[in-house]
Amino acid sequence: MPQNVPERPDFFARHPELLDRAAAATAAREHWTPYPESPSKSVYGEDWAHLGEAAFRARLDHPFELPGHPGDGTVAPAETSPYGFPLGVTYPRVTPDEEGSHV
Repeated sequence: MPQNVPERPDFFARHPELLDRAAAATAAREHWTPYPESPSKSVYGEDWAHLGEAAFRARLDHPFELPGHPGDGTVAPAETSPYGFPLGVTYPRVTPDEEGSHV
């Protein structure tokens, strides 16, 4: 029998609304966070938002490259952003037969 086991907080009892909102967002495949999403400009610089947006937009409608990935197929670009627009990103695909030949 374990000795000196510290009391652990019951997060389910302490944060039911937070957990319910997170579970609902997950079930609906929607974006949700309890934290502010605006990092400090004093830490990240004045242009962080524009640079992040540009990096995100540059990945849309392009293949997601994984150098050295086995197989030669791709997964169709069917994913949609939680904000409702298509991402247009394809991913490498490997069949079980192809995967087994590269192990």
